[in-house]
Amino acid sequence: MMYKLKTTILYLALLSTVATAQTLFVGGGAGYSAFTDDFSSAPTVKARIGLISYSGISVDVTGEYLQANGQTSTDADLKMIPVSLGGTFIVKNDSNAWPYIGAEAGLAWMSDGFDTKNLFYGAKAGVLLKVGHDLAIFSEAAYKSIADDTSGLTVTPLQGTIGMMFMFGDSQPRRTTKVVNKKVVNKKVIKKNRRRNKNKKRIPNRYR
Repeated sequence: MMYKLKTTILYLALLSTVATAQTLFVGGGAGYSAFTDDFSSAPTVKARIGLISYSGISVDVTGEYLQANGQTSTDADLKMIPVSLGGTFIVKNDSNAWPYIGAEAGLAWMSDGFDTKNLFYGAKAGVLLKVGHDLAIFSEAAYKSIADDTSGLTVTPLQGTIGMMFMFGDSQPRRTTKVVNKKVVNKKVIKKNRRRNKNKKRIPNRYR
């Protein structure tokens, strides 16, 4: 039930973002995945494509690959390809560093000894650092929870990733333009001129 609710929220975010899309981005990165038990830490690579709206809501599809050895000779080795749909809120500002936080859900294809496909969900947070108009570097921490019925394990990798993104479109935050009411301005000018005329000294009649 909880998984279906999270998936529904992500799909709604997807529809909202596609309707107001401002920027398309494509990128990838590399890092490490750490496990609480059963597996050793393992290098991880990921690729990502997505859309960012004017409001900072982002929707992305992320694919990853990792290969982790079992901690003991009796623990099975793990090969995993998670593919997820993610929703992220990016705090756009006038600086080059944009923090973000998000959630994801998807399917994980796993090696022998595990279910072939497992549903999973997770969370992520990081910072997007713009180094050019169309280029950004990101640093991200992510957590996944993958329950596997075959092995009876819940695989919970904690991941750290550094990567790069290419952005296409207007990635700058939208600035609001203040609309000035012309009638109000004209009234103020008229009042100011009246005050100025009152303060002027009258010219004597002999100089007229």
